[in-house]
Amino acid sequence: MIELNFLIDDYIDEFKQTKLYKDYYEITELVQTKYKDKTKELVDLKNKFDEVMKIGKFHPDFKEVASNYQKIRNDYYQNKDIVLQRELEAKLQKNINNFIKTITNKISEHI
Repeated sequence: MIELNFLIDDYIDEFKQTKLYKDYYEITELVQTKYKDKTKELVDLKNKFDEVMKIGKFHPDFKEVASNYQKIRNDYYQNKDIVLQRELEAKLQKNINNFIKTITNKISEHI
């Protein structure tokens, strides 16, 4: 099991040196700073939308809130930086899942 810990530590160190990780980290930093206000606006609208949805389409503000939320959400997620971040995130997740599969196989050898 100690060798498994070493394998994990080595993987993390190597993973942090990959271009994919560095690109993801860089774009995430950019998104968190450059789009901070847009992200907050989207979260606030999502919360307002969730409140309206508790009552449903019969809420007096439903149409306005739903329309505004959909517009802001679409604009946000169509932004090229956000699209790139999400693509890199999906690739990172795939790599991490592959590593977890490797760990699982290593563990199952010892069971």
